[in-house]
Amino acid sequence: MLSNALQEGLYTSLPLASFLTYGGFILLQQFGAISLTDLARHNHTEHLASLAHGDPVPWDAEYAPSAVDLELLEQLMGDANLEKGGFDVESCAKARVRREAAYAGDLDMVHAIIGRGEMALTLGILGGEDKVVPSEMLRRWFVEERFPEGWKPTRRWTLTGTLLTQLDMRIRMGRIRREMEKAKAKVKNA
Repeated sequence: MLSNALQEGLYTSLPLASFLTYGGFILLQQFGAISLTDLARHNHTEHLASLAHGDPVPWDAEYAPSAVDLELLEQLMGDANLEKGGFDVESCAKARVRREAAYAGDLDMVHAIIGRGEMALTLGILGGEDKVVPSEMLRRWFVEERFPEGWKPTRRWTLTGTLLTQLDMRIRMGRIRREMEKAKAKVKNA
């Protein structure tokens, strides 16, 4: 039933809907009925360094906050590609690097993929053929958790599209991190 809802509501392919559904059950370690609250279970599907949600308090709490953190959201809006009027793969990579830099260690592989994958899904579903999501559309998506007025899908978004977009984001994140390290070294040696 959840897989069907993803296909109809988000206009995803069957393989993507199945991957998200069964992957979610496995990560939650919960089979059968789930609620939206369950998706905020920390270190299962939910992860540190969310672009618009705060971390759990205390750190070992079972659930992370599900309400949008407006300060984090404004920081995210600052990462938009102004020339394109919104968010593309590059600006999402920049946002992920900025947010992950606030932590002493790296996210584990699974949660790093989830973090990139969330934005890959957002770009693919809301971004049209060029995968650019207007800033105000992204803001409304995060704050109101619903599709913008009049939004219609332009194509069925796929598992392959999601994986390739998150991989592109990962490569760009590596480049951005290397550029930041070079800039720091240059300042240090000046």
